[in-house]
Amino acid sequence: MGYLSGATTSIISLGRNFAEEHTIALAVGSTGLALATAPITGPAVLGAVGFSASGPVAASFAAVWQSSLGVVQAGSLFATLQGAAMGGAAAGIFTAASNIGLGIMGSAAIGTKWTYIKRIWLKRLVIILIQLHTIMKIFPSTP
Repeated sequence: MGYLSGATTSIISLGRNFAEEHTIALAVGSTGLALATAPITGPAVLGAVGFSASGPVAASFAAVWQSSLGVVQAGSLFATLQGAAMGGAAAGIFTAASNIGLGIMGSAAIGTKWTYIKRIWLKRLVIILIQLHTIMKIFPSTP
């Protein structure tokens, strides 16, 4: 049982350190993940607020919204969301969001790796400069 406790503590510590070192990459990657799952979560969210394949569900948020609009204009946000719920052309928005999300996640991963590489090379450059400075002290140039 002690081994499991130690492993859990280690994993939590690793996650905390990663989050502290790569805050921006974590935020960007999380946004990308949310977008990448749009084809799964999008229809579920639309259904939860009352958009269905046959129209707004009675007594739902979508029904209240539609009643407040009166005549729904083509191309409006309501029409686009209802069209997506019905599987129309607007449903392609979920696929587009997914593709954008995958690109964002890839960019975050590459950015994290690039930051790591820059940090390593910067440390190496500092070491070389210190060594050069030491050599210059040992062998000063003569005018």
